[in-house]
Amino acid sequence: MCNANFPQSLSVGFKFEPAILITEHKNNIKYTPVFASLYLNSVHKPVEWVGIEIRPGYIVGGVFWGFEIGRFARIKIPQTNFIVIAGLNHHSNYENNAHNSGRSYKKIFFLMVLALATKKIQKWALI
Repeated sequence: MCNANFPQSLSVGFKFEPAILITEHKNNIKYTPVFASLYLNSVHKPVEWVGIEIRPGYIVGGVFWGFEIGRFARIKIPQTNFIVIAGLNHHSNYENNAHNSGRSYKKIFFLMVLALATKKIQKWALI
């Protein structure tokens, strides 16, 4: 049963995102541009200021090619246009070069996500 004081909503849609991945290995920080990522986005909002997001998708960038699924909490900061996003992203990295290359691998790993987003206008967001 849904109380009228606490409206619920569910939004589903596609999201295309370019991004920059920041990775660290043995104290060496690397910035990798992500030219394309496509996600099927589903956000459930049990209350107006909290969203629970499930986001399966595919990412293409540098050595990070593959399917992933993310689970995030979205918390709107009161009296602002800012949203704090935190969660886990399960990424399945796969690289398979041309035949006879002798080089192919698959690696699965988790990424922790912490982001600050703003939604200035209805159809665009900055993350």
